[in-house]
Amino acid sequence: MLICGVMQLGFETVTSVKILHTDLKDIDNKKLVDLCLSWRDKKIDKSPQATGYEDSRIPDDPEVGNLRQKVNEMVKSRIDNRYQLGEIWAHILEPMQSTMIHSHRNVKDHYNLFLSWVYYPHQHPTDAGGRLRFQIVSHMMMNNHEVTPKEGDIIFFPSFLNHYTTPNVGTEDRISISGNFRLKDEDYEDVYRDQHSGIHAFYS
Repeated sequence: MLICGVMQLGFETVTSVKILHTDLKDIDNKKLVDLCLSWRDKKIDKSPQATGYEDSRIPDDPEVGNLRQKVNEMVKSRIDNRYQLGEIWAHILEPMQSTMIHSHRNVKDHYNLFLSWVYYPHQHPTDAGGRLRFQIVSHMMMNNHEVTPKEGDIIFFPSFLNHYTTPNVGTEDRISISGNFRLKDEDYEDVYRDQHSGIHAFYS
């Protein structure tokens, strides 16, 4: 486990791949929740059969900018400053909803260097709000790794990694915010060859 100031960065192993599970400080979670709920009808995909059905856009607001800045600073200072933060979105699971298995894989990412993340501004104090489950096939075996997030937690993972949520069996909405980090074309090969880049800690 890496100790960075008062922040603990804990890698968790999903067979040959790792995820990074830590937390963020000085975020107005209530404001983020209110913003997500205010645009809950602005869905990215309106088909109930789509994995993006629970995803919605987030309005521009200083607190969203604060979140983006803190996530961006964490990746650039702790993983690699060549990463570029892209789109972000809200994910709202109503009671008894779950998310189908999916990944954030990009066809350009042939070395699996791109990163995704999910932040939890609101989570049921028990695991009733649903768990995040990662799944990967290794050596002809299906491996699962389950995370029970808490409010304020953030999880980074390689974008190709399949994941889904267990059902929200609580009485409140489960709200998270997700996004992706990518690399510029001119940096991609350099990061792949740079063994000092923090991205390789996800595979060590």
